[in-house]
Amino acid sequence: MPIDNDNDDYTINKAREILSQRLYHSPALTHTDDTASFLALKLGQREQEVFAIILLNNQHQVIQYLEVFTGTINETSIYPREVVKLALKHNAAATILAHNHPSGLAEPSAADKSITTRLQQALALVDVTVLDHVVVGGGNTVSFAQRGVAAMTTNPLTLTCDLPIFIPLIKILSGHIRQHPNAFSITLNYRSPDYSAESGGYRPVEIRLERQRDKADGWTICYVTEFSYYGPPGYQELDRAIDFDFSIGTGYQAHLPPEPISRYAALFCLWQRNFSRYHGLGIYQCQVSLEEHE
Repeated sequence: MPIDNDNDDYTINKAREILSQRLYHSPALTHTDDTASFLALKLGQREQEVFAIILLNNQHQVIQYLEVFTGTINETSIYPREVVKLALKHNAAATILAHNHPSGLAEPSAADKSITTRLQQALALVDVTVLDHVVVGGGNTVSFAQRGVAAMTTNPLTLTCDLPIFIPLIKILSGHIRQHPNAFSITLNYRSPDYSAESGGYRPVEIRLERQRDKADGWTICYVTEFSYYGPPGYQELDRAIDFDFSIGTGYQAHLPPEPISRYAALFCLWQRNFSRYHGLGIYQCQVSLEEHE
């Protein structure tokens, strides 16, 4: 009986389409059978090694499936910074890693485990959780999470204040927190080297974070202050331009009386967008001050 390759291709493509719809419309995703089947269809028959990621939001809903690297997948060909850039670009909170073995054997190698650890460490700095790494060989898949090959979760950080916090700011601040696990408080001073009283520019920002006493991985934003130069020419001094003081529940703008912090919600949203964008452009240099005991 002759083999109908066209019909087989149609069936495979239709299956991919159905699984893609399930993947993107799932209310929440970790490592379901649909995910494994989707990855097997995507990667199982590829003749070259392909490294892919599934980016998820903070509800573990799928944002995007991306094929990131093609060729011989090893420690030198996977660049964690590129994966981090994609996670930040798509505002991801979590990811599932995946790659194929063209040999048809799905068994993870020592290099696979090492790459997973490197990516976990890099993504943790921007508070993106690696939920799983799926290896595809032919029609078979192996899940690191199900095998217990590597710890696929990290202790989640919580960051709170009295106004809504956007994910980009959470990622920036969580990166500093994870770098200083023994700190009780962290004060971050962001400065643009080009800022001056004469030419202006991107204004300095100071942010203070404190660990919550009753929650080991809980942190609070105490205040966010943006500074500007004020005074007559030749006598300008840095002073507060905008101050979100969550510790006492007040907001302040230069030349205006303090008001309840709740009235500063819209301004704080705007400030976060601007600061996160400037931070992403590499505008700031950051000086970190730590207190390791209360």
